[in-house]
Amino acid sequence: MRFVDLDTAKRAEGMRLVLLKGAPSPWSQAAKAIVELKGIDALGVWMRAGDPEVTTWTGIPNAPVAMYRGEPSYSGWAEILNLAERLAPTPSLIPTDVERRIQMFGLANELLGQQGLVWNARLMAVDLGFQTRGQHGWALPAAEYLGSRYGYREGCGPDAAARFEAILGVLDARLLQGQRLTGPYYFGREMSALDIYSATVLDSLIPLPHDVCPLPAKTRAAFESRLDAIRPLVPESLLAHRDMMHEQHIPLPMDIGLGPQESSNP
Repeated sequence: MRFVDLDTAKRAEGMRLVLLKGAPSPWSQAAKAIVELKGIDALGVWMRAGDPEVTTWTGIPNAPVAMYRGEPSYSGWAEILNLAERLAPTPSLIPTDVERRIQMFGLANELLGQQGLVWNARLMAVDLGFQTRGQHGWALPAAEYLGSRYGYREGCGPDAAARFEAILGVLDARLLQGQRLTGPYYFGREMSALDIYSATVLDSLIPLPHDVCPLPAKTRAAFESRLDAIRPLVPESLLAHRDMMHEQHIPLPMDIGLGPQESSNP
């Protein structure tokens, strides 16, 4: 993917992908990985959260957003996946078997959708931020902002943690079933978008080291302050699967649109 400025992207007609800058967003990183794995000729645009100029163009105050010719903007993870499948059917990342396809979309929603894994992880971090007055979890300004977006209510941390752990258990069982089919993926030998989503979500929950995931110092500190609460709940199988996906399909170092001076020191 070739990254360009906003004016260049506006003048283009093919696939353009707006991605969140400055953080390991699982939605943005997954969209980027899908487009690159499929070899789609796309232009990328980095967007800072809340950027009014990009929002005016896409009509959506968030990222990722896929733009293609005169079609409406696509922002949901499933919308972007289906657009990519239409533009480049091979290699397909959606199972042809209907039962597996239903499982894939259902589990992907448990990762990326409302009340899913990332949603509950953020509620846990918001709750931790409020409970510790910003010493752990999200700092208070971020906790207040994210709390309003994610429906935070006082004391919801334990419920969010229970949902978080339950979803991880289902993913762990599904991955074990796939590996019993003599393959490294959730559906055995058949890689799907679920494998990509799982890896990018784990990247946002348990950040990779600085040399392969350079982050701004404050961003890394915020993410790593949650590790004591999150790390014990994540099965080793999912982390090993993430490592395999990066070794074989999602190259490192991770690109989040930052220059060398914007990232933290090792």
